[in-house]
Formats: sequence, structure tokens, C-alpha cells
Amino acid sequence: MVLAAGFGRTSGRETDGDLRTEAVKVPVTANNRPARRGRGTPGFAVGLLVALAVFFLLRIESAGAAPKNGIGLGAGLSWHSFLLPATPADVDFTSAGLGITLDAQFVWNDSWSINPALLFSVEQSLDGPVEREVFSYGTILQARYWVGNAYLGGHFGIFKEAIRSRAQTLSTGDGGVGLAAGYEPGNGLIFNLQLDWERLLTGETILAARFIFGYRWY
Repeated sequence: MVLAAGFGRTSGRETDGDLRTEAVKVPVTANNRPARRGRGTPGFAVGLLVALAVFFLLRIESAGAAPKNGIGLGAGLSWHSFLLPATPADVDFTSAGLGITLDAQFVWNDSWSINPALLFSVEQSLDGPVEREVFSYGTILQARYWVGNAYLGGHFGIFKEAIRSRAQTLSTGDGGVGLAAGYEPGNGLIFNLQLDWERLLTGETILAARFIFGYRWY
């Protein structure tokens, strides 16, 4: 299970051909400066509620089996929402694509495990005036609370994205936190929903969600 990060923090303003200036190339005045939409925040809150609902529904169906040590590999849908303040217009778009996760599970007891993980994804923009490709990676450290075969987890980590458009690249990266809910029936299969909130200490907002299906080797 899991996905995306990198180390270090680089502002797009330090790259050649800053993408933040290409969204709207018109004179900016007090009357026509684009407003920041912040579209992703309500969706992220809904996602958290869905994750909690999934956990409690799976908890009802859990048979009481304990988690096991092992290595997990999974793939599935990955989604990002970007809101990066810039002049003359904010970079504000969403993207979706393929996500891949690799994690190691270390069981503490029947109720808790520690899961360090690597996250990767390749995505295409879904909206915005410019077509973009997004490459993301990250490292996280997650703690999971288990009830039978279902778990609810919380994590922190470092995430990094490279946003490419018109042969130009914007790099952004910082720390973040997230929530995960999942189900592992004990036969090696993995079902995981993960939500991440990145760049908590800046004026930028990057939200991510991943639904992963995979296999764990015990």
C-alpha cells in the first residue's frame, strides 16, 4: 500500500520557465485578478469522512484475525488537487492517473502496526487552461490501528511533485500528514484508501487521494 515523496523542498520560482506564469497571460489589475478557488478542501474533508465510514463498516465485518508482518505492493487510482499562489494567476488544477505503493508492515501487537511506505504516481491534468503531466513520489511513516482485518491509520511524510507543461517543469515539495483506511482479509490481498494533505506550513495547498489494490507477502 502507499505512495509519493521525496526529500527537500524546491519552489517553482527557482526553475526555468516557471509554470505559474503561464495560466493566464493578461494584464492584472485590482479588478481582474483571478480569485483563489480552493476547490480541493471540501472534497478532502468529504474524503476523510468516507475513509472513516469505510473503516467502521469493515470493522463490523472483521473476523478478529491479527495483522501479520510482511511486504506489500499495490497499484490503483491516484488523484491530486493543486492550488499554488502565483502572479498573475494561481496555478489551480486537478490531475489523476496511476499510483503505485510499496510498504513494509511491522506488527507491534494484535491492534497496532508500523508501516513505512514509498509512494509513486504518474498523472494527467483533468482541467485548467494548460495540459500538464504530474509525477509525484513520497515517503511516509504510518501507524495503523487494527480491528480484525480492518485498520485505520495516520501518517506523516515528505512529498514531492514535478509538474511538467510545454517542456517546462515546476517542482514543489514539503512535509504533510494523512489518513488511511483499509482491509486485508489475511490471504495476502490489500485494499487501501489513503488521503494526504501536503505543504501544511506554506500558502500552497496540495491534496492527494489514492485507492490501492495489491498483495502482501508474509
